Amino acid sequence: MNITKTTLLRYLIGTVVCAFSAQTISAEGTKLPYWKDIQTVAVNKEAPRTAFMSYDNSGQALTGKYENSPYYKLLNGKWNFYYVDAYKDLPANIEQPGADITWKEINVPGNWEVQGYGTAIYTNQPYDFQPSNPQPPHLPEANPVGVYQRDIEIPSNWNGRDIYLRLEGAKSGVYVYLNGKEVGYSEDSKNPAEFLINKYLQPGKNSLVVKCFRYSTGSYLECQDFWRISGIERDIYMYAQPQIHLTDFKAETPLDADYRNGILKLKVKFANETGKEIPFTVGYRLLNSKDEQIAQSSARASYGQTEVEFTPKTIKEPLQWTAETPDLYTLVISLKHTNGDVIEATSCKVGFRTVEIKDKQLMGNGLSLIHI
Repeated sequence: MNITKTTLLRYLIGTVVCAFSAQTISAEGTKLPYWKDIQTVAVNKEAPRTAFMSYDNSGQALTGKYENSPYYKLLNGKWNFYYVDAYKDLPANIEQPGADITWKEINVPGNWEVQGYGTAIYTNQPYDFQPSNPQPPHLPEANPVGVYQRDIEIPSNWNGRDIYLRLEGAKSGVYVYLNGKEVGYSEDSKNPAEFLINKYLQPGKNSLVVKCFRYSTGSYLECQDFWRISGIERDIYMYAQPQIHLTDFKAETPLDADYRNGILKLKVKFANETGKEIPFTVGYRLLNSKDEQIAQSSARASYGQTEVEFTPKTIKEPLQWTAETPDLYTLVISLKHTNGDVIEATSCKVGFRTVEIKDKQLMGNGLSLIHI
């Protein structure tokens, strides 16, 4: 039988669609938990963005240290902890405040296997949970779970601001609860997970619970050479932003065609959640290592506008970033009222360089990066 490429392609697409449709029906019919559902990789999680902190002014932002922001609260340290080798052994009400749980203590961040809970497993390409016969999306019923709990209080100077909880890395399927209510879910274990938590907070003390499943459907994407360990692996913290605030930005700093001058390209995204037509400006300043300004620009944001893309700026003969000379500049971005008062500021480091493949060679700033 003669089967054309088009016919084969249509068959394969149909097969994939049918497979996903069957999984969707199963998820809806049996209400699969998120960690078992291939259709669910995140619930109520904020969209990924450039990492930055919210500061009151450029002076704070220039330090580049999160702890210098009055709107940053690190949650690392000792947490209450409850561990089971199989998720079915979890107490049904463990996320509820005041639940009768015999908690132990654990260091956060830190994998629970290296703190006396469960077993660390090293393997190369096989899955540690189905090493010989993987059958995605199925997962072992003996799925270990670690539950973290601690009380938090919100600083009074955060009133009226949007408050976020950010986990820089937690493995693998992660549920977040505040005061017994589900905030959201994430299974992108090596990337940050961020949640807006305002509506779940109450005055005074709040109970925060993070429930980590060792395995999730996302575990099928983690088949490589590394130790298989679990839990809150990186910093966890809260931060707050004003109702008019930055949401993201993208800075590009290539060199020109002659590899002599730099080009600064910047796009800034922002939001006005006041519900009012409040005029403000979006601006940036580029500083050298001596904190001298070498470029700046600003633009007025109209009501309903959510981003500004600045005209590319030529930087005359900047210091070029290389592995041998990692020279950096500081980019300060700010939102200001029309009278000049700062609403919010942040900063990041940028370096001028161009990386490209030219004549089948990997090039950096016009020079070959591979020397044999």
